[in-house]
Amino acid sequence: MKKGLAIVLAAATALTFAPVSTLGLQGVVEAQAADVTTLANWTTAGTANYADDTQTFTVDSTKTGASQTFKLHVKNDGANALTNLAVNTNSIAGLTATVPTEAKTLAKDAEADITFTVAANAAKKTSTAVTVTSTVSGGSSYTYTFNLVITNAKKEADEAAAFAAAAEKISGVDSNVYIQRSTGSSVTIKPSYVTENGRENNASNYKFTVQNTISDLSEVTTVPVADLTLTGGAGKVNIDSASTGSVKLTVDKSAQLDATKTASAYLVAYKLNSSNGNYTPVAYNSITINPYAVESDLVLSDKYNSGVSVIIDKKTPSSILDNAEVYDRTTGKKVTNLSSATASIAFSNKAIASIDNNGYLEGKMLGSEDATITAAYKDASNVTFIATKTLRVNVISNSSSVIKVTADGSKDAANLGTSDAPIRLNVKTNKTFDLSKYVYVSDPANTTIAYKSDNNKNTVSDAGVVNATAAVDQFIVTVQAKDKKTGIVLASTDVYFRVNALPDDVLAVSGGSIAVGATVLSDTDYKYTSSASVMPIASTTEETLAASQIHYVQLDVTGNETSAIQKDLKVTSANGAKLSYDIVARNSTGITFDAISQAGVLTISRPTAANPQGVAVIKVVSSATANSEVTTSYFYVVIDRADPNVDSMFEAAYNLGTDAGATDPKGYQSDIEFKKNGYTVKSKFLKKSDDKTAAQNLYNLDSVESFRQTLTNSLAANTNTGVVGIANVEGKTEHVLVSVTNGYGTAYKLITITSVPGVHNYVTKIEDATNNKTVYTPDMGTAIPELILDGNTTLKVTIAYSIDKNGTTSDINSTSLYNGSDPLNQNIITRSKENVKKGDTYNTFYLYPTSQGTQRVYVHPSGNISASDHSITYNDDVTLALTYRANTKPSKVTGLKVANKKGAKVSVSFDAASNHNMKYWVQKKIGKKVAGKSVASNKATLSVKKGATVKVRVKAYYYDNEGNKHVGAYSAWKTLKTDKK
Repeated sequence: MKKGLAIVLAAATALTFAPVSTLGLQGVVEAQAADVTTLANWTTAGTANYADDTQTFTVDSTKTGASQTFKLHVKNDGANALTNLAVNTNSIAGLTATVPTEAKTLAKDAEADITFTVAANAAKKTSTAVTVTSTVSGGSSYTYTFNLVITNAKKEADEAAAFAAAAEKISGVDSNVYIQRSTGSSVTIKPSYVTENGRENNASNYKFTVQNTISDLSEVTTVPVADLTLTGGAGKVNIDSASTGSVKLTVDKSAQLDATKTASAYLVAYKLNSSNGNYTPVAYNSITINPYAVESDLVLSDKYNSGVSVIIDKKTPSSILDNAEVYDRTTGKKVTNLSSATASIAFSNKAIASIDNNGYLEGKMLGSEDATITAAYKDASNVTFIATKTLRVNVISNSSSVIKVTADGSKDAANLGTSDAPIRLNVKTNKTFDLSKYVYVSDPANTTIAYKSDNNKNTVSDAGVVNATAAVDQFIVTVQAKDKKTGIVLASTDVYFRVNALPDDVLAVSGGSIAVGATVLSDTDYKYTSSASVMPIASTTEETLAASQIHYVQLDVTGNETSAIQKDLKVTSANGAKLSYDIVARNSTGITFDAISQAGVLTISRPTAANPQGVAVIKVVSSATANSEVTTSYFYVVIDRADPNVDSMFEAAYNLGTDAGATDPKGYQSDIEFKKNGYTVKSKFLKKSDDKTAAQNLYNLDSVESFRQTLTNSLAANTNTGVVGIANVEGKTEHVLVSVTNGYGTAYKLITITSVPGVHNYVTKIEDATNNKTVYTPDMGTAIPELILDGNTTLKVTIAYSIDKNGTTSDINSTSLYNGSDPLNQNIITRSKENVKKGDTYNTFYLYPTSQGTQRVYVHPSGNISASDHSITYNDDVTLALTYRANTKPSKVTGLKVANKKGAKVSVSFDAASNHNMKYWVQKKIGKKVAGKSVASNKATLSVKKGATVKVRVKAYYYDNEGNKHVGAYSAWKTLKTDKK
């Protein structure tokens, strides 16, 4: 090797190099080889380099954020001085070299450093040669070469991380963007939020564009709006403009798109840098632009068509696309023979749920939000149909509910208020309907019920009460079950109503042997009656009807008839409507319901059995009149032997008193007795499970609950007689089914017994009717009143509650008189025996003496308040000690006065007797002629001749209870000269 300039490279970072020669490279240059050898790359002019390879070194200009330096150490170990030492940087941008003055001429054994500087953030540079040259005295030229690479490694790593973090940070958009393939068609992408630095910001703060590619997040002076080229030469899509909050894509006018080709692109959000007016991309989403031929509407199945509910962190149990249909939006026609759909979803606000390609929805966060479901279908020609549907998505924390409106509010009963059988209301006679009584919801603990009418004149309250004010053929009340925590609608159902301006027609049916006629059922009542339409023919037919409180027309058929039977059912309309008839259900044995004429005459075949039976339902349609709507009604007809008229034997409803604390058997009032002389009577309580009345009448639904009875005869099963005593629970209703048989047929009647607060009847006052003096009141204490009375003294007894004078049977007295221990003069008193009509009530009666003597008397009210009101449970006794002495003679009348009176009359007055209810004999004498008159008061008027002299006298008298007359003495005569005028 020719000695001259020796160079040694050494790394100042991880590697340490021992100088092999006397030249070293120091600083921030990072060696790219594991070992650095001597680099004596000096050559003479025109000759090849010496043997060592050129080395390559790399500098990251972005690593520290500031300029970086390294030095080349040079030592002349040759014999001659080196001159003109220089560096050629090969125009590497951002690289400078500084050769110190003392190094430009380097004497033998002298050393110097050449300083290289790489500017901060210098542009990237690939491997480029840097040369150091020098001249040796004598004219030889020497060169040293090394390669330098400048990188932006740290900046690029930071940008790559930011770029990755910005991916899919735009929300409220779908990854599939669909645009119609026709030239000029467009679509606007309008995001909701952009996530920047971990925070959601409103999309209106950003400009958006769509780009085919995006390589970094470098700041730009303007937001790019370059046209998009779709793959496969499918055409171009123009970006109309980079708009704030949205971006609009339009098919280029040069050619329509290929519907089978798609384009991958990026939706990019740019943020304005207010300091310099430039824009920085901060977020982007990968999107696919899908050209398509047909915009369509998606119609989901009934299960999801009005909305979908899903539990958070759970998926819908089935795909919402199951049984969905696609309709061409342009033609309105249904599209068939489509392949499976690919589903996507876009929410109006936050994405509370996601959807997979198969259409299964999964809850992400609690809430309720509108979303657009998009399903991409393809037909046999590979044309894409993009079908969309906007619906409400509910994400809830508990399971979904079932809500139904049924005839009796139970899960399995028939639906109430269907479109073909709406609930009928009337603006005059039947305006309201309490819908809440008929709602069934599967999860009442976690749901609330809401009601909404689609008619602003016919409304529904928050409590579910419908109020009809305007006639309409149909309006709908939607009943919803809402989640208590979120208010989200879990389930809903529609109830249909019809409102008439005029009332329905009212029919009466009297053409059978049941005197009260038939129960005429409305169209709604009949369809939801538990026993409607189908009924077995058996001995229980009439019992079943009675248990449902349905009266029926009974036709008496013995089985001995020799020809067909015709029976006029005598149906009359309250409004004179024209009636049409039809038999809509029938069942019979030994006989046949043939037909019914439009005059209401039923034809029945000749019986073929000795005891024929049958039941039929007759439908009657009333025509519209000036006072009524077209009305559909139903009633039952039963064929059987003659039955007794049970309706006249017992009341339809009874009140039964409740008093669990009373124990005195003598005070007990035996309240309700089911028996009738000459008939076989049976009765039984109906269990709630057997009681049909709960669903019998939609407008009068009662919850029938049993109460515990004290019975003299058990009514749990049929018994020949039944007596119901005191009820133990107030406010409950029980039904008793009573049957009466007269030897031919059996009739049934459902009787309602309601338990009410029991009352005690008792004597409130006893008076001496002669002078109205009170001899007893309850506050006189427990001592037995001892009364000494004249033989004609009547006692007036007043009781607390008015009672039926005849009671509920033929012989219930209003008092009971018990003889005491005194053996003398028994039965010295009797009760009044007024002639009264059944059903009259009273709260006073009289006790009359029958003979003289002393007796202990128990005054004991008994009876019921009325034939149906049996709320009296106990009757309290009052004991009296009575002594009736001999009847006294009336006293002599005093204070007699006689005066003239206009019109040939005189007026007579006197003092009344004070100790008896007396009558008076007034006697007059004119000349020798004597006449008299009986009066009940102490005044009288007598006719006389004008100018005559008249004498007048008066005596008192009375009749005792035995009919004996007792007369007092006459008063003295009183004489008066009458006027002549």
